[in-house]
Amino acid sequence: MGLMEKIKYYVILVCLQGYFFAAPVVQKVCNDTDFGYYILLHGDSSECTLHNKSIIIHPKTIFLHEFLLEKGQQGLILRPVFYKDSSSGKIFWLVNQDTYEYDQDLVKKAYNAWKKKDSNRKYKNGYQVWLDEWIGQDISVAFDPLELFGYLLDLSRIRIKNFNHQHVQWLSFAKGIFSKLILNFKITTLSRKGIIGKVSVGHGQGGICSNGLVERI
Repeated sequence: MGLMEKIKYYVILVCLQGYFFAAPVVQKVCNDTDFGYYILLHGDSSECTLHNKSIIIHPKTIFLHEFLLEKGQQGLILRPVFYKDSSSGKIFWLVNQDTYEYDQDLVKKAYNAWKKKDSNRKYKNGYQVWLDEWIGQDISVAFDPLELFGYLLDLSRIRIKNFNHQHVQWLSFAKGIFSKLILNFKITTLSRKGIIGKVSVGHGQGGICSNGLVERI
């Protein structure tokens, strides 16, 4: 094999590896609630991981830093860590700021501040029910790979859920125009249901991590 043939071979090999290991890309997370969400877990073992980076997605903001969701891993866990009064701008924490674990006394104070904002607020029966049913505690994102006769298919379900609500969409790991690996997440508030997470899926072949940055395929 001549030099040019070897170069072509390695270029093709690198490109193919990129396709084989391409992961879904989350291009944005829209937080349309009055709560700040901390990235508690990000199941990406590459240099592009957001795990242990102390990142909080603030209320009424859009997180535009692209990141990957590694197939076969627990994708993402977002924890509501504070409530922000939209009128005063005051923040009421739900968690211990060192451990990011829920603190019952802090949750109670946040609940009282939230309820005071509107006397007709739901969940007047207590702060724990408010945390569990209205806020819904943590939001998690995970894949459900599909098998047929023992073979993994190109299709996979992606679930975004909290304690009370779940939203499911389909991903496609197929190549070319059939690939659907571009994701957007939205955290929103429904007046009668509380906080719910939604995922939308767009066409695109995902990405890989290159030198600590997400690179689209």
